[in-house]
Amino acid sequence: MELEALSEEEVRATAKQLGFDWSRALHGSVENAYQTYYDVTENEVDHWPEITFVPVPKWLQQRRKPR
Repeated sequence: MELEALSEEEVRATAKQLGFDWSRALHGSVENAYQTYYDVTENEVDHWPEITFVPVPKWLQQRRKPR
């Protein structure tokens, strides 16, 4: 889930209200999120025709990083 607000304080407050653990948050662009879980480059992500986490396309699932 992506949270946006005018300030970090607002984002933190919303995350808290939703019950999210701030220490697990990823910060930055969608490229950062994908690079955390998949073996992809920023350039690849920038050129995808569609960006979505669900459902994960089979070709992307094959590039999932081991946990």
